[in-house]
Order: sequence, then C-alpha cells, then structure tokens
Amino acid sequence: MSVLLLGRGGLLGSCLVSHLSGSVELVAPTRNEVDAESAEAVAAALERFRPAYLINCTGFLNVDRCEQNPALSFQGNFLTAANVARTIAQVLPNCHLIHFSSDFVFDGHRGNYVESALPSPLSVYGIHKFMADEFVARTLPATHYILRTASVLGISDLKGNFLRAMLTKVSRGENLRVNDTLKVSMATTEFIAQGLIAIMREAPPAGAYNLVAEGVLSWFEMLRYSCLHLGVTPSFGRAEIDEYPNAALRPRNSYLNLVKLRTTLPTLSRVWQDVLDEHLDSHRFYTDLFK
Repeated sequence: MSVLLLGRGGLLGSCLVSHLSGSVELVAPTRNEVDAESAEAVAAALERFRPAYLINCTGFLNVDRCEQNPALSFQGNFLTAANVARTIAQVLPNCHLIHFSSDFVFDGHRGNYVESALPSPLSVYGIHKFMADEFVARTLPATHYILRTASVLGISDLKGNFLRAMLTKVSRGENLRVNDTLKVSMATTEFIAQGLIAIMREAPPAGAYNLVAEGVLSWFEMLRYSCLHLGVTPSFGRAEIDEYPNAALRPRNSYLNLVKLRTTLPTLSRVWQDVLDEHLDSHRFYTDLFK
C-alpha cells in the first residue's frame, strides 16, 4: 500500500514517519521536495507516486500566534488543506485523504462532542480548522477521513510538546503551577499511528472520526500521572486557566465522544492511562530526566 505523507517537518509528521515506516510503503518528502501550498507540486507528487492514501500533516498549530496573525493561520490551516484536497480531486480522485482536525473547532461549553456536533470555534485557529474540515468533506465526499485529535504528545528532535517541557521543569526543581481547569481528551503520536494503520487496513466508511484515548483529564492530571509513572513525587500546584491569559481562547470542556470509534475500530478503544504509559515507556528521554 503506497502512502504519501506531507508535513514531515512538524511534530506529528516527523513522528509518523518513524511510526509508519515499517508498516506501509511510505513516501514522506520534505517541504523543499513537495510544497503542499503549491497545486503543481502536489499534482506532480500524486502523478509520480500514485498513493492509495495521502496523509496531510501540514498546518500551523501555535494557536496564540494564529490569533495574532490570522493571515498566517488562514494560509497554514485552511488554504494549504484546501489545495491538497482540491488537487487530489482533480488528479487522483481514488486517493483517500487523511486530514487532521482539532477539538478547538468546539467552544467547550458542554464537552463529550460526537463527530457530527455543530462546531462553534472560539479562536482563529479553530475557525480555520473548521473551514478546512468542511472543504475536505465537500471536495472528497467518498474518499476522506477527518481525524479529530487533541492534546497530542510526541517525541521528536524537531519539535517539543507540553509534557516534555513540563517534566523537564520538574526535573530541575522549578516551582510550577499547572492548569487544572481545561478538561480535554489526549492522544499520542504512537496512538495516532495505530489509528492510521487500522483505518488503512480496514477501510471504514469515509467521514470524521474522533481519534483520541478514552477518558477525560486536565493538563495537571496528565503531568501528575506521568510523574507517578516515572517514580517521581509530584511537587507542583494546580492553576486556573485565568491565571495565565493567552491570546487565543481555549475551550474549557473539549473532550471528545468515542462511541463511533469504539464501534467502528474497537481495537483503538484504549483508556488514556494506557496510552500515556505506552508513550512514557517508549522514550528514554523521560526516564533519563530523573537519573
């Protein structure tokens, strides 16, 4: 099975290159080789590699910078995704597009969002992700997978993540207060890779899928659980979201409903503690912090 991955320079893309390489026939060009913003470049790649699936990991994920620079967000989170979808439709319509969405398309007023819940984004980033989702679904109605993820953890030489940064601070004995207000779902790049492999092997119906671990947690709970797993006594306090103002509003209860995933791809139904254990045990970086 031939798979073309765009966006290998980001956290998710760089990790997926590593996770998927042994399972599928993966082609993952750099941006210099295939610029996802260029219809001509994407068309040439589709014609050359003839992939069964295109995994689009491109995007601009810094939600606060998106709020401060909407034009940058519009280009990175909408126009590029639209270009990829449109070019597939024109050049290789049988190719399935795997497009990543976000819990930020919801306002977080109630949580437990199913895939068909009406989006109501609070931020520029969320608006542009929602626009991209809609465009992808309209352009490739029978050959798209919109995978909604949240709070993604991964270890890459190219990018960091919240947990890596916070555990580094804990290892240095820094005085920390960690957000305990936002109630979220979580995923890891390992878990997302498992989801991609399951989708490509089992070919479920096209559409949107919430691809996160089971359960609800806060960032405080994530860090506390990670410390205990690593044999470290937590020594940080709880913080409210209002203590640390951000340019972009965050949805307070953005956790996702997993009934569809549980029914369609039951092997992916795993509690967040199990998924986080796997992530922590897969990377020596975490244990080496506390040696």
